[in-house]
Amino acid sequence: MYGRNTVEERQDLWQALALLNFPMKPWLLAGDFNAAFDFDDRIGGCAVTELEMEDAQRCRALGMVDALHIIGSHYTWSNKQEAEARIFSKLDRVFKNEDWVDLFPQFEALTNWDILSDHCYCIIKSMHDSISGIKPFRFYNMWAEHTDFRDTVPNSWSKPLHAHGLVRIMQKLDRLKHVLHRFNKREVGDVIHNYSAARDHYQNAQCNLQQNPHSAELQLAERTACLDFSRQYRIYESFLRQRRKITWLCFGDKNSTHFHASLKQRKAANRITSFLDDKGQINDKFEDVVAHFLNHFRSIMGSPSSTSSQIQKDCFIHGDTLSLDYQLSLLKPFTKKDVKIALLRARVLMDLARASLK
Repeated sequence: MYGRNTVEERQDLWQALALLNFPMKPWLLAGDFNAAFDFDDRIGGCAVTELEMEDAQRCRALGMVDALHIIGSHYTWSNKQEAEARIFSKLDRVFKNEDWVDLFPQFEALTNWDILSDHCYCIIKSMHDSISGIKPFRFYNMWAEHTDFRDTVPNSWSKPLHAHGLVRIMQKLDRLKHVLHRFNKREVGDVIHNYSAARDHYQNAQCNLQQNPHSAELQLAERTACLDFSRQYRIYESFLRQRRKITWLCFGDKNSTHFHASLKQRKAANRITSFLDDKGQINDKFEDVVAHFLNHFRSIMGSPSSTSSQIQKDCFIHGDTLSLDYQLSLLKPFTKKDVKIALLRARVLMDLARASLK
């Protein structure tokens, strides 16, 4: 793709892209769009304005597209001028549709500076699914609503371990993680399937009651199905909110195309597939990426810190300290009346302080 230099000249490009029937096939759009999509797409020169982004953002929204994950240089063009006149901009982009994410979830783009052009070159490459690594553990809030949850966690935590300190806590957490995995598989089950089954059962109960509205047995069956559906819906909604980390989800949004597209986009964006080594080179080998992050956190964990040093109690004698009577008074029980009196005294003192400042 190529976009012309001015907002007016790019109108034909946006109109042509809006007329395309995007959802037909998986596709990518790549090239120099000569347009700003975000406020941080330029450094130096004039700041990005909302007018510059309006057409580009509207086109991206109409096409239900999103940017392909890019590693390497953030800016892709430079005017090559000196000193204060130097400008860097992000003009080159790669976009994908939802069908592309379904078939090719491991694709990403690499941008790096070229020695001849004022634009970065862009390489679009794929990663095999087999190198995705182990899924991290995630605690779902919906587990806490299950009747057996309060017994599952204490039973696992109270079992003895031959360890001490932080090592003991780490081992207990690791054991609890596997216990919750089994709990989720055996007791909670498939959240989406349970929700669908409860919804169908509730609908069937309503239809049956409609045929015989005065049947006490059918009325009881409908109430029971309604309660089960309400419980399964709360679990399902909590599951979706936590998966996507959203607050705008409502009853009509749970199965929308936009919701599932945003869920896939978040999953793709959270993948870490490369890092910059000490020489400034991009390393995208999965084994090296894992080793890099492990070594980073190992260098932090266990290192001495000033916050873990012992408090020097001798320093207390050099400042004002509370007497024993005052210390004991802080431990005495208090009533609502005592709190009210203390607040009134504080208010009087604040009024006196304001009056003295005037």
